[in-house]
Amino acid sequence: MTPSAHRRLAIGVLSLIAGLADCLGWTLLHGSFTAHITGNLVVVAADAARGRSVPAATLLAIPAFILVTAAATLLSVRVRGELTVQRRLLSGQTVLLIAAAASGSGTATLLTAVCAMAVQNVLLHLLFSPAPSTAVMTGNVVAATIAVVRLAATRDDRPAAAAAFGNAWPLLAGFTIGCVAAGIAATALAGRAWLLPAAVSLATTAWLWNRTTNNSTIEGARHAADQH
Repeated sequence: MTPSAHRRLAIGVLSLIAGLADCLGWTLLHGSFTAHITGNLVVVAADAARGRSVPAATLLAIPAFILVTAAATLLSVRVRGELTVQRRLLSGQTVLLIAAAASGSGTATLLTAVCAMAVQNVLLHLLFSPAPSTAVMTGNVVAATIAVVRLAATRDDRPAAAAAFGNAWPLLAGFTIGCVAAGIAATALAGRAWLLPAAVSLATTAWLWNRTTNNSTIEGARHAADQH
């Protein structure tokens, strides 16, 4: 497998995990998001503006995501070697998703799943360049649409447009498949559906255990941290 194909498959699978976790949060945890902090901000702001009580779990999800992102980044930039960083972050994501599956379906599930997605986002930003988004599909839809239009309407920048589309479609496909699969699993399995993202994350960790993305920005992140 070529490095570019490996990268696309890796981000597609990570996007699949994000789609599974986000849709399960929405369907099983009363409309809370796990991979999509923007959605939780909207819910909290809307409830507060209308004088409604804000769900404690949704409110706690926002600082939890920020704190885990900060902690995972701090731990990662002080570790030597991209492969070691990748292993630790993937393992952290998997352990947290297993904890979410084991905790039933409530506040503990939401917070552990949110923490897992925070770890995934740190991985994406430190080990991929440019950093893809497995949660904000708006940007990916725009990127894919622009790339398709450029491919159809111009000739001069077709290689760049093809590369842009190649980077966008695995994210869109993975997240969409994850959402559909999560919806089906939630209906059929209820709280046990959380085993699905945990299992996919475990399989992904095993697959990538001895493989790197070859797109690391971890050295740059470590250098920036050392300067501060």
